Amino acid sequence: MGEKTEIEMLLTKKMSQVKLRRTKEGVTGKMGLSWVGHCMEHFGLEEMVNEVYGDKKKSNREIGAYEKIMAGAMTRIAGGDRIEDIETLRADKGFVDSLGWRQIAGADAYTNFINNKRNNEKNRIINEMMAIKSMRESEEEEFTYDNDATYSDSNKNSAAYSYQGKRQHSGLIGCIAELGVINTEDFRRGNVSPQTGIYKQLEKAVRQAKTAGKKIKKYRSDSASHQNKIFRLCNEEDIEYYISLDKNAAVAESIKALTGRHWKELPKEEDDDKSVEWAETVY
Repeated sequence: MGEKTEIEMLLTKKMSQVKLRRTKEGVTGKMGLSWVGHCMEHFGLEEMVNEVYGDKKKSNREIGAYEKIMAGAMTRIAGGDRIEDIETLRADKGFVDSLGWRQIAGADAYTNFINNKRNNEKNRIINEMMAIKSMRESEEEEFTYDNDATYSDSNKNSAAYSYQGKRQHSGLIGCIAELGVINTEDFRRGNVSPQTGIYKQLEKAVRQAKTAGKKIKKYRSDSASHQNKIFRLCNEEDIEYYISLDKNAAVAESIKALTGRHWKELPKEEDDDKSVEWAETVY
């Protein structure tokens, strides 16, 4: 053991003066979530919610729409995958205090909130306002719009058998790649065709970008976007589109017809030993 430093010696001498006592103040390990909440408040989300919902409460005890929306979002960020998981945040007094809130909505109140179709439509409007503001304040002038459908298993009555042979719900989601912002979304039964709604979401993304004074320059999607009306819209709006296709017989023959000089190697990461090549042809 080495010699004690001056600070250590001072602390040792003062130990007799240290008093330990219990405190009722809430302490939380969820300060990261609190930071997210304050960031969204700074972004202006509360003002957007109040603008759309009218900032009207029936009583002083009623929890406002902004608090309900943020509680749901933070529950998901914290890893919750059920509505009931909101109770974990609700029970954390230190976390609630760090947000400056009186309380967090319970699972029943939150369920009633999201089951209201009018609220869901209002939330769509708010999400679009956020997307437009994000694009407007970005240094980027041109954006890439990605679109794809995702499926989740469900035993709910509103679910239906999808092409995967399971009772599922489907979410059609669009994202501004450069910002990581979900700017279009549709929630539907699993048996809805993957192609349904894509064209309208692409139209909406183009309109949002124009409203922000920006432009959708690239569009990426899977084979569900293989639709003539989508190609026409992209051509009209001068959008580069990258859409994957199923390897049907005609596509397979086109690939076989390519010779060695057509193929080029894609750049790869330093630790990647796999070689991937690409070629261009007319189909």
